Amino acid sequence: MCDSCPSQEILKQYVHADLPEQEADKIGTHIARCPSCRIFVECIEQQSGDTFLKKLRNHTPVSSGVADMPSRIGPYKILERISEGGMGTVYRAFQDSLQREVALKVVRGSRLDSPEVLGRFKREILVAGQLQHPNIVQAYDAGTDGKTLYFVMEFLHGRDLSDVIRHEGALPFSKALSYVKQAAVGLAHAHKAGIVHRDIKPSNLFLTDDGIVKLLDLGLSCSIQPKTENAETTRTEVGQLVGSPDFMAPEQIRHGKIDPRTDIYSLGCTFYYLLTGEPPYPTSRHSTLAEKIAAHLHVPLPRHPNIGPIAQTLIEKMTAKNPEERFQSVEELLAALENSHVREFSLRLSKPLILTFICAFIFAAIVLFVINRPKILTQSDFTTTKQEPVKQGLTKDEPVIDEPMKLEPIRTTIPTAETTSEGFRIRETGELIPFPVLSDIPKLDRNEDVPEINPRSLMNRDNNVQKK
Repeated sequence: MCDSCPSQEILKQYVHADLPEQEADKIGTHIARCPSCRIFVECIEQQSGDTFLKKLRNHTPVSSGVADMPSRIGPYKILERISEGGMGTVYRAFQDSLQREVALKVVRGSRLDSPEVLGRFKREILVAGQLQHPNIVQAYDAGTDGKTLYFVMEFLHGRDLSDVIRHEGALPFSKALSYVKQAAVGLAHAHKAGIVHRDIKPSNLFLTDDGIVKLLDLGLSCSIQPKTENAETTRTEVGQLVGSPDFMAPEQIRHGKIDPRTDIYSLGCTFYYLLTGEPPYPTSRHSTLAEKIAAHLHVPLPRHPNIGPIAQTLIEKMTAKNPEERFQSVEELLAALENSHVREFSLRLSKPLILTFICAFIFAAIVLFVINRPKILTQSDFTTTKQEPVKQGLTKDEPVIDEPMKLEPIRTTIPTAETTSEGFRIRETGELIPFPVLSDIPKLDRNEDVPEINPRSLMNRDNNVQKK
């Protein structure tokens, strides 16, 4: 901040809308031209949460007299003033022709003399008019009423994600993933229309009462050419630092090329914020603007106990310092988000399923053991039981045997033999087994090898002799 810049106390009063209208107009004009003052204001808004747009989203009317509030602006009936800041005033209004409430944003008075303020306001009108999507705040109308320029958009009921974190704390992975996916769908629509948001952050993501996330504040958006071989992405003008310091991509800081990957980086920082309740490089560890900028340029994404391995890998790729290492399109990011949802769901189910399978296996093993266990024999198992008669094949006249079958024992006698002069005689049968004849035994020459005698052949010979 230079000597011509307002003091930090004045800037804080400007953030909280505590300055008179004329002085606020001058400060707003200066902030639009001075990057350092604008970044300081952004930091104060992030810390206090009391921003100009936040009052609009939370529907908190500013304390101001009714006398200086117009009754009508164009065809719209003014109901109450919602907020006021450097960019203009926002009213809750009623459109008679369609019988609906709308948010009416106006720029008038000395603010129209600031080319920066007027250019940003007109850019927001043009961009919002080109984008019609459920995840982007819908523009209804724009026009002039005398020296007043107004912009009409849908009146939202709910709160932004910054307020959600402030009141509920860090979100579980499934809920944060759902919000990021909806924001990515809205960004994909804007990118297809050739528009980069350049200021994605929790306070610019509005959660309606129906659970729908909508992109807000398209005033910093810029147009990009469709990707061709010779087309270049739009650059940030030299001397202008566009975006919020806690969620700003390195190429925004370096005034480099701005393309859809810039929004992916900011959305990754927002994802980190939803899971942890703080930005990747919070003020508690990076108190000055220079430290925040240096962290976004050089410091790796810090780890946090609330972020699991799946989310850590996903956010690290979204917030890579080099745009070439990030997801190259929001469509690619959406595919990864969907895959991460499936992986996280599988991981959550895996532990209970494994435990269930183990318990089922043990139970089945116990049941099989009880059914197939070996029988223990008792005394009753050795008692004889009365046999049932076999009735199959009996005629009417045949009596049925109703008595157990009696089996006679089989007696065997071991034969004995005696030796006689002729051979062996069996006493019981008188059978004579003669001795072998010596003449039948061949004479052997001592020089010849002893032939091998086969006992089986000798037995066969003896049998033949006996038969004769």
